Amino acid sequence: MRSYSQTYSRLIFFGLLYTLPLPILAQRVIPIDTSMVVELRIDPANSYGGSASEVFESAEYIPLETTRESIFGSIDQMEVTDQYFIILDKNTNSILLFTKEGKYHAKVAGGSINANRENAIYSFNVNKWKKEIVYYKGSRTGSKYIIYDFNGKKLKEEPFDYKKDPYLSDYEFIGPDEVVSSLGYNIDTSRVKARYLVEYVKDFKKKYAAAYPYDVQEYKYAEDNYPSYPTFTNAGNDTSFLYTKPGEYNIYKVTPNTVRQLFKILLPMFSSLPAGYVRDSAFRDNRRKFIENNKNIIYMLNHCYLLEDNLVFKAHTWNGNDRQSNLLYNLKSGMLFSYDNILTDDKTFFLPIHEAVRVVRGFLASDGKQVYCQFSSVEMFRAWEQNKDKKPVYNEVLKHYFSKGSDRDNPVLLRIKFKNQL
Repeated sequence: MRSYSQTYSRLIFFGLLYTLPLPILAQRVIPIDTSMVVELRIDPANSYGGSASEVFESAEYIPLETTRESIFGSIDQMEVTDQYFIILDKNTNSILLFTKEGKYHAKVAGGSINANRENAIYSFNVNKWKKEIVYYKGSRTGSKYIIYDFNGKKLKEEPFDYKKDPYLSDYEFIGPDEVVSSLGYNIDTSRVKARYLVEYVKDFKKKYAAAYPYDVQEYKYAEDNYPSYPTFTNAGNDTSFLYTKPGEYNIYKVTPNTVRQLFKILLPMFSSLPAGYVRDSAFRDNRRKFIENNKNIIYMLNHCYLLEDNLVFKAHTWNGNDRQSNLLYNLKSGMLFSYDNILTDDKTFFLPIHEAVRVVRGFLASDGKQVYCQFSSVEMFRAWEQNKDKKPVYNEVLKHYFSKGSDRDNPVLLRIKFKNQL
């Protein structure tokens, strides 16, 4: 998961990189396999609601331990490993590790942020093979990747040379030393004609493969400041990710050696972008204004998770009050649910279940089987007070949390597994 503010900062930096000399790609091009695409007809306006008991197989609240060292405000990014929840809090400029039971384990402190925000941690990545945390640090004196272990110990720094090293925008590790990186459309036509939306990089230095080629002359996309959000999400294991492209409604699966289109989402005409929206010169310099003026058009899909028989994704519109943007589609029954219209009940102890997902990022994270969202302790204790008359039967974890904690404690995670039979 990456936050909107982090993405916006990266777009600014990436825009500056357009003016820098970049090496011409000389690598293997991975073709897109479209031999087994499944078409899904989806109309968010006709999505269902329901109760937590009807839709959730399980729901588990996990309070994150509050100590002097571990206290933080909000989760801006979370990655899930076999042992830990790894969390970024931009307010404290730190990365924190908690066990799967919510016990505090370790911390990576980014330090104080100066006027140029040179110490700010905007995002991080996890190398599950080496059990390392990596984040990028930009500086006037030299940019670098900072690498820590899972105990919060700094291991090394890898220098980044913007004149020759590939810029890793939104990336994920697919091996001990390999990453796959998602790039935005680059409109600079001064050096090369063909570019790629996805690149494979080894040791942060060497591009060895690429996918999704496009003709720079045809794609004048970035000049409109068109909203673009991170595109990789966990596809169920450490080497495969779901991927979506700006301006279309296809979902792909990216692995170390293959790229395959899984789904083509067919939306009603009134919810869809016009044909040629990405490349047609008629929309040039007007794309962002178009979606601002047509607030119910879905201009992007992302945060896609394939959880057994359920496909979960975020359908972005410019309508800030859209309660049909976090969608759950059951591949067996064809039933479509709006997560925002699912109601809490005794399954979830009448506690919050969806306030935190009505934001631009969708769900906080997934482990390939379940999804996660967060709630502040203020929200949790407010719901606890408001629903005392319902006499919910709390489990031992929540009994301890409400009896020993307070609304000043760390946020609480909610781990949800959806029913397969919907």
